[in-house]
Amino acid sequence: MSERDLFIAALEKSDSERASWLANACAGDDSLRLRVEVLLRAHDRASRFLAAPAVEQFNFEAITANRPTHTADGTNWVGNDMPLDFLSPAEKPDQLGKLGDYEILEVVGRGGMGVVLKAFEPKLHRLVAIKVMAPHLAANPAARRRFEREAKAVAAVRNEHVVAIHAVQSDGANPYLAMEFIGGVSLQERLDQRGPMDVKEILRIGQQAALGLAAAHDQGLVHRDVKPANILLENGVERVKLTDFGLARAVDDASITQSGTITGTPNFMSPEQADGKPIDHRSDLFSLGSVLYAMATGHPPFRADGVAAVLKRVAADAPRPVREINSDIPDWLDAIIRKLHAKDPAHRFQSAKEVADLLGQHLAHLQQPAVVPMPKPVANVYSGPKLPSMGKVPDALVVLGLSFTVLAYNSFQLLCWRQSDFKISFGWVAGVGVIAFTTFFMVLSIALFFRQTRRPVARTLLFVVTAVATGYLAFGLTMPPDWFRWWQSSEPVDDRAQFAANWNRDLIKRVTIECDGKIVEEYDGKAIGVGTMLSPGAYTIRGFKNDREVYREEFYLEPGKSRAIDIFESPQSAAYAPLRIDCATVPAIVAVDGPGLKSEIQLAGGTAGVTQGLKVGVRYKLVVSKGDQLIHTESIRLESGERRELRIGNVVFPERGVQLKPKNRGFPNDVMQVQIAPDYKSVAVGRLDGPILVFDAATGKERFTISRFPTEATAFGFTPNSSQIAFVTDTVPGERVIRFAAIADGAAVGRDLKTLHGELVNSRALAFSPDGKRLVVSSAHGFDPADRFRSRIHCWELPAGKEVPPLEWQEGTTEQMQFTADGAEVLAVTGIKYALAWKWTSGKVDRRLESNFALDVLTAGTEWHAVAGWSESLGKAAVLTWPPESLREPPWPSPPQYSVRFACLAISPDGRLIAAGNKGVADAPWEKRAAIRVWDTKTGAEKAVLLGHTDWILDLVFSPDGKGLISASKDGTVRSWKLP
Repeated sequence: MSERDLFIAALEKSDSERASWLANACAGDDSLRLRVEVLLRAHDRASRFLAAPAVEQFNFEAITANRPTHTADGTNWVGNDMPLDFLSPAEKPDQLGKLGDYEILEVVGRGGMGVVLKAFEPKLHRLVAIKVMAPHLAANPAARRRFEREAKAVAAVRNEHVVAIHAVQSDGANPYLAMEFIGGVSLQERLDQRGPMDVKEILRIGQQAALGLAAAHDQGLVHRDVKPANILLENGVERVKLTDFGLARAVDDASITQSGTITGTPNFMSPEQADGKPIDHRSDLFSLGSVLYAMATGHPPFRADGVAAVLKRVAADAPRPVREINSDIPDWLDAIIRKLHAKDPAHRFQSAKEVADLLGQHLAHLQQPAVVPMPKPVANVYSGPKLPSMGKVPDALVVLGLSFTVLAYNSFQLLCWRQSDFKISFGWVAGVGVIAFTTFFMVLSIALFFRQTRRPVARTLLFVVTAVATGYLAFGLTMPPDWFRWWQSSEPVDDRAQFAANWNRDLIKRVTIECDGKIVEEYDGKAIGVGTMLSPGAYTIRGFKNDREVYREEFYLEPGKSRAIDIFESPQSAAYAPLRIDCATVPAIVAVDGPGLKSEIQLAGGTAGVTQGLKVGVRYKLVVSKGDQLIHTESIRLESGERRELRIGNVVFPERGVQLKPKNRGFPNDVMQVQIAPDYKSVAVGRLDGPILVFDAATGKERFTISRFPTEATAFGFTPNSSQIAFVTDTVPGERVIRFAAIADGAAVGRDLKTLHGELVNSRALAFSPDGKRLVVSSAHGFDPADRFRSRIHCWELPAGKEVPPLEWQEGTTEQMQFTADGAEVLAVTGIKYALAWKWTSGKVDRRLESNFALDVLTAGTEWHAVAGWSESLGKAAVLTWPPESLREPPWPSPPQYSVRFACLAISPDGRLIAAGNKGVADAPWEKRAAIRVWDTKTGAEKAVLLGHTDWILDLVFSPDGKGLISASKDGTVRSWKLP
C-alpha cells in the first residue's frame, strides 16, 4: 500500500487498534511508518475545518488590506500552502477563476484547514464567501462527512442575526460551502478601538446576539464559542451577525458531543466547559454574559496568566463587579450580567429568547421612558463561591458583637495574668471559658458581616481581620498595667532569679549584660565569671575582645528560675573546636545558633573576620547575611582537633532577574545546555530528550519550541548576528543534518547542511566564526570495546554551505568549541587533559595545552584564552589561562582552585576579568553553592562572587564595556549583574 492509502486506512482505526495495525501494514519499514504517523498527528491537530477564527472567515476587508493574492510569478498559490488549481479558467480579466457557478474574485483568508475566497454569484447577483476544504482533510472520508453534517446543521439556522450559509458542496475533490459575505468589523475590534460602550449600545448588540443564539438553539445547536470576535457589526447599519459555528454541535449528536472535552475560548467559556462537563444551550448564555461584561468594562471578566489559570477562575471565581469598574453601568444591567454568570446553569436565565426580550424591554424604556415602563428588576444572583445561608443580619448586631468581644477580652486580661497561686488557677479556669466564647462570637459576627458584602476587597479585608483577631485572642495576650495588680497578695514577692556566666579571660576582655538596650551589669577582663540576681525579663549578654564584639546571646530569665551560660572556651581546648569566618562582604552579620550558644556578630569595615569556638560533637546552624539578603547558611558539626575556615568573597546580588516561562508548562528539569544570543535578546535552552526552547530574554516568554527526535546529538548555537539558530536534527532516524531556524518565529531558513564525511554522532558542540562565514560541528565515534572515543570536527563555509575537509581526529569526545577572534583557529576541549587549537587552513592541530586537570569548558579572548577542568585526585576544579604566544606562562602564577566543577567561562572584552559559573546548587556549603566567581587576570585575585542562581550556571556573557555580566542557569532564570 502507498503512503496515502495507509494514512486513509489508519484513520478508520480506533486509537487502541492503530499502533498494532500500522506495525503489520508497514512490514518493518520504519521510514514509511514514521511518515504515516507524522500525517496522522497533523490530521489530529487539524481536527475541525469549520473551527477557523471568525475574523479570518468574515472580516474580509480587514484581512485583504495588506495581504497579496498572487505570487510574484503570477501562479495562483496561497502563500506556500494550498494551490488554486481546482479553479476553472477565468472568463474575465478581474477574476482568479471559477468554482462551479461562482466567479472567484480574490483570496481573503487561508490556513491549515483550507482557503476562503471572495466570489460573485451571477444568478442571484450577489457577493458570497466560499470556504474550500484543504486537500489533506478532503482525503479523509470521516472529515468530509463531518464537514457536510455540521455545515448543513448550521445552514438550517435562518435568522437575520446569524451569517447565512447559502450552499454546501461536499462532492468532488474539493468540498466547499458558500456563505453570506459580510463587510464590517467584529465587536472585538470595536472594543479594541473605542473601549467600553454606553448602555444603549450594550443593550442593542446584546439583544441581537441573543436573538441569533435563540434561533440556533431552536435548531438544537449550541454555539460553544460565543465571544466578541465572533460577533460582526455589519457596515452601515451595524446589524449584529453571529458567526463561527465551527465548534457548534447538534445536541443529540452523541458521536460528536463528548464529556471531558474542552472546546471554546478560555476567557469566555462557561464553568461547565472549563471543567469538561456536558453542556447545553445555557452554556452559551454564560458566554453571552461575558460578552456583555466585556462591552461594559472593555475587557473579559476572567483574566489570568496562562490558560490553566483562566480556566480555574472561570470554574471557581466570581468576576469583579461591573459597577466597580464602570460606575455608569446601572444596577439592573449589573444584575442581568450576574445572573448570566451564575455558576450553576439552573440559576441562569433558561433561554436566549428570555434574555433578548428583557434586553429589548430595557432598551425600549431608555428610548421612551414615558411610554415603556421599567421592566421588573432581576434578583441579584451571587455568582461566586457558595456561602452558608444565614439570612439578613442587622448591622447593629454585628457592632454589638464586636463591642462585646472587646469587653470580654479585657475581662480575660483582668482575670488571669500574674496573680497569686489560688487566684491564678481561678483566673485560668475562667479565662479559658471567656476566650473560647469570645473567639467563637467574634468569628460568628465577622462571618455574618461577611455575608452582607460580596466585594472582593471587603472579603479579603474581613478574612485578614478574622485571622489576626483570632490569633491575638488565643496567643497574643499582653501584660496589664501595674495599677491593675490589686488582686495580688498584699505581701511583696521577690521574683528575681539567679543568673551565672563563665568565660575565658584570655579571649574575653569585657562582658556586658543588657536589658532594653541599657547596660545592667559590666565586667572587665580580670573577671572569669559572674553570679548575680536579676529581675525576670529579656536580656542580652555580649563578649568583647579589643573592643570588637566576638560573642552575643539573648536569653529570657523567668521568675524564680536560675540560668547559667558558658561563653566559649579557648579554641585550643579539647572540648571546643574553632570556626574561622573571613568575609569580604561588609557590612555583614554572622549568626551561630545551637545548644548553649546564640551568637550574632556584626562585621564592618574592610575585609573582616571572626573566630568562634564551638563545642565538639554539637551541631550548630551558621547564617551569614547582608541586610535582608542571605549570603550563606550551613549546618556545622566539628570534631575534636578539627579547624574549620570559611572564606566568603565580595558577594554581589543581581540587579535584575527574568524567569523563563515555557508555554503551558513549568520550566523543565532535564535542561542540559543554555545559550545567550550575542545580542542578549534571546535565550535557547536544550533539553535532554531533544527539544530546544527559545525565549525572549527581556520578558522570559517562550517564542517557539524546536522539536527534535530524542538523540545524543544535542549541539546548537546562535549565528553571530543573532537572527538564526543552528541545530543538529534527524530528518529520519539515523539521518542527521544541520538546520537553521529564524529567531523571530522558529521557521526553517535556507537549506539543511549534510556531511559527506561519516555521520553526526554524539555531536555536543557547534560554533560559528565571529564573521559568521565558518561553521564547525563536532562528532565522536567509539572505536573499541572499552568505549574509547575519538572526535572529528566537520567544517562548512557559509553562506554557500560548502563542506570542507574535517579537522583531524583526536582522542576523547569534544564537549565545547570556539573560534578565535580572527576566525583563523578553532579551539576545543575533549574532556581529557588537554585543549587543542586547529588551523582552519591546514586542518591540523597547531597548538596543544596539557594539564593535570580533565578540561571541561573554554572561552576565547582577544589576547589570551582560558580553560577550566577538574582533578579527581584532588577533588578540585581550576581555571587555567592559555596565552597564544606561550603555553608555559599564564597571566597569574597559581590559578585558584575550588571544590566544585565549572560549567561555563567568559572573558571581558578588555581581557582584564574572567568569570566562571559552577555546577553548584542552592542548599550547599559555601564552597559548593551555585555561584559565579570573577577574577582579576593580572593578579589572580577574586574580585567578586555573584549569588542569585539556585542551580548550575550554564552560560555567561560580559556586557560590551566589561562592567556588567549576564548569566543563564539551569534554574530557569536569566540574571544581570553590575560588577564592582
